[in-house]
Amino acid sequence: MSDFKIDKNTEIFLDMPNETYHSANGISKSNLDKMHISPLHYKTYKDTPQEDTEALLFGRAYHTMIGQPELFDGEFAIAPKCDRRTKQGKADYESFLLEAGNKTILSEKDFDKLCKMKEAFYQHPIAPKLIDGGIFETSIFWDNKDLDIRCKCRPDCINNDYIIDFKTTESSNPDEFMKSAYKYRYYAQSDWYQEGYKAAYGKRPKGFIFIAQEKTAPFAVTVFEADWYFTKLGEIENLEDARKFSNCVHSNKFYGYGYNENSDEYEIQKLNLPIYALKNNFADKMGG
Repeated sequence: MSDFKIDKNTEIFLDMPNETYHSANGISKSNLDKMHISPLHYKTYKDTPQEDTEALLFGRAYHTMIGQPELFDGEFAIAPKCDRRTKQGKADYESFLLEAGNKTILSEKDFDKLCKMKEAFYQHPIAPKLIDGGIFETSIFWDNKDLDIRCKCRPDCINNDYIIDFKTTESSNPDEFMKSAYKYRYYAQSDWYQEGYKAAYGKRPKGFIFIAQEKTAPFAVTVFEADWYFTKLGEIENLEDARKFSNCVHSNKFYGYGYNENSDEYEIQKLNLPIYALKNNFADKMGG
């Protein structure tokens, strides 16, 4: 992985802090998710300070626990059991916060779950081998010269010319995870990260692998490799959303629903019945 060609406008950082990456210039897959809803949703998201949700904090702790366990104690602190309704409990907790400093606070319950998930992960016959010797949290920045935009991505792991991504999920059952992957547009992530990889290393990776692990016992792990159709859909939507983003940036117009780009006007939308409602309510009556 050390021998690669870098375009003069492509940057690769192996140790960039997560906060620095997120604040750096460049449109990411999560930004494209907002743009996919509407440019107005993207603009609102970018202009509104974002607070980490419990799910995001847990996900970040999981990524560190699995991929970079040597960094865990430096980034996370486990809250002690103490009754903060009492004077002594409040004092103990304040002392803990002072000692924790800027570390992210995890509950003892979440920490226990993370430890069990890590144990289940490393008992899987494939998952640990996929990340063994890999490079974690690589920040990649590149230019799309056709659209005149700066792009970025941060793969969880790069190993043996594969991009590997960790996903915590309610179910890693293949049928159920496929639905989640479609709902959360993981196909867009597959294409976007592979484009970033190509910008950094001069070629697309051999593939994109998702390691999905359930958040409840038995913390089942399933390994998936994105197929051609999965990634191709991401390519189609990413191109459309990136082009839309470029147009909005250069025109400084971030519109919502009902906007017609050709006429540069908002239009009244027709309110139709969905197909299933037409079928259920009119098929028999209309003789169809």
